[in-house]
Amino acid sequence: KRMKTLGLLCLLCIFSVVATQTITVYTDSLGSGWENYSFRGGSNFANTNPVHSGSNSISFTPSGSGGSGNNGVSFYCQNCFDSSYTLGFWVNGGSTGGQNVNLGIQRSDYVLQYPLTQCLGGASIPANTWVYANCSLTGITGSGTVSRIDFLDKASNAQATMYFD
Repeated sequence: KRMKTLGLLCLLCIFSVVATQTITVYTDSLGSGWENYSFRGGSNFANTNPVHSGSNSISFTPSGSGGSGNNGVSFYCQNCFDSSYTLGFWVNGGSTGGQNVNLGIQRSDYVLQYPLTQCLGGASIPANTWVYANCSLTGITGSGTVSRIDFLDKASNAQATMYFD
């Protein structure tokens, strides 16, 4: 049985179909085929401090504007993977931690969204500490490929800057 893993990690930023085949999502910059679809500001794909490994991480300051005015970090890639994968990445809650952010997985006919804390076994995003998040995509039903990965601000007030690597 082949294990499939999508990793959004700095140097280990891998998406693997089999152990020897990978697709990079982000490793100090966006991987081939991936585009920055982030919206309403607050993200920096060339942040230099802190980083988990390498030279850059992605900083994200959730705006807390409420409702449809909230911002998000978003990655787009046409037909890059399907819902049998697992998304993995490093996250750091910055000075305060505890951000209220959802993970969104989009396909042309389906959107799966749930609290990022589910990828941390229910734990809060920690302050000033890098932790590995592991998110199953098995909630996406049907066939077809996933085209977008989003980290979405879900708070009604401003939150501290957080980091992804």
